[in-house]
Amino acid sequence: MCGILGFFSPQEKISLNNFSSMLYQLKHRGQDGCGISFLKDDILEKINEKKFNTMNTIIDDKYNNNSFKNIIGYVQYITSSKEYPILQPRISSNKFGNYSFVFNGNIPIHLYEKYKHYTGDTLLIEDFLNINSNKHSSWENLLKDFMNTFRRSYSLIVQTNDTFYILRDRCGVRPLYYLVNKMNTYIFTSETCVFDTIFYEKNNLFEVKPGEILTLKEGVLKKNNTELLQLKESHCLFEHIYFLNNKSLFSNMPVKEYRYIIGEKMGLLDKDFYKKYNNDEKPIVIGIPNTGKDYAKSYANACSLEYSEYITKNKNVERTFILKNNEERNKYSRKKYLFDEKMINKNIILVDDSLVRGITMNNLVKNLKVFGVNDIHVRITSPPVKKPCNYGIDIPTKKELIYNTHSSEKELTKYFGCSSLKYFNLEQHKEVVPNFNKKCIECFSSNDKYEW
Repeated sequence: MCGILGFFSPQEKISLNNFSSMLYQLKHRGQDGCGISFLKDDILEKINEKKFNTMNTIIDDKYNNNSFKNIIGYVQYITSSKEYPILQPRISSNKFGNYSFVFNGNIPIHLYEKYKHYTGDTLLIEDFLNINSNKHSSWENLLKDFMNTFRRSYSLIVQTNDTFYILRDRCGVRPLYYLVNKMNTYIFTSETCVFDTIFYEKNNLFEVKPGEILTLKEGVLKKNNTELLQLKESHCLFEHIYFLNNKSLFSNMPVKEYRYIIGEKMGLLDKDFYKKYNNDEKPIVIGIPNTGKDYAKSYANACSLEYSEYITKNKNVERTFILKNNEERNKYSRKKYLFDEKMINKNIILVDDSLVRGITMNNLVKNLKVFGVNDIHVRITSPPVKKPCNYGIDIPTKKELIYNTHSSEKELTKYFGCSSLKYFNLEQHKEVVPNFNKKCIECFSSNDKYEW
């Protein structure tokens, strides 16, 4: 899981700082690095940095915040090659000339016998585009070959001196949208939240379709008629649950709407559970910030309970799920949240989007008990995570998943030391999620029942 952004125009220009600000709106998709590439005097140049502030310093010092017609950008979350991270954008060359590329997703190299010797999918993509270019007469045919070779998951933007190529894997695992204005300026992005401060008409916003290869040259967008091996669409359900900003769309469904519905349905199922409490003891619903708040508000409404934001996120701590190891996750999860004293001697319900390794929840419940909270009920709005993900979520092994060592709600309640714990399970999701048959739920399934 990473984030990509592209600005392509035949006449409009955007300053590097403004482009960087748009890219910053995707920062939640990766905190391991960021980068941009652009065409300056007909030569592709790039900036790759760990942090936005250092990238912006280079923009100001070296480029005087110049403006360009064509820029691509990337925020990085390393899912492979952790020991030797490969930064994007990558500038390379093949039969067709120099190019730069960015991609969001993860190609599971171990599933492809011919490519097992690669240490990372970024190098795999680069070598494929370079070596195989000699077999083809055009970029379009080369990219068709790439798409028929690798099943999923990737959204890829290739930038050349005069043309841009955009493609999304045949299953459509990760989201990819674009906006076009009257001057034929195109902005491609992993998430529509980057358009939140831009006025646009909704009929100018489009989703790149699974298996689609687009060519953009001189402001003209061409959809290539390519014969591709047909695969069933399989959009990542975890994107809806956790990764996506709540202002974004995926599969033409607003993320905020999805999370509201799930929270409401779970609350209706739980409504009678809290009748055992007297009125002055009724638990307070608290969403684990930031994503959990999207569910908690509708959950509280459905249960006719008070909702309060008594737990706030420490702004100095990033998403712990995408840190590199358990030592780092433990370290940062202990100081991830700040508590309001109004919770002392109260009963609370913690609504969280997912439970993966359980490190943050374990530390959170312990700290709340020390803080003086009474009963703690935990509600998880995703199904139990049971299997590794090969396609861009950092879940490498089964044994690190908390549900595989404590495989019931009762066991997890005991393990965390909370008063109760419940999931909104896969069958319940199936009943309320539109086009559920087009969702990738591999990490939630324990058998082949849902495999596609």
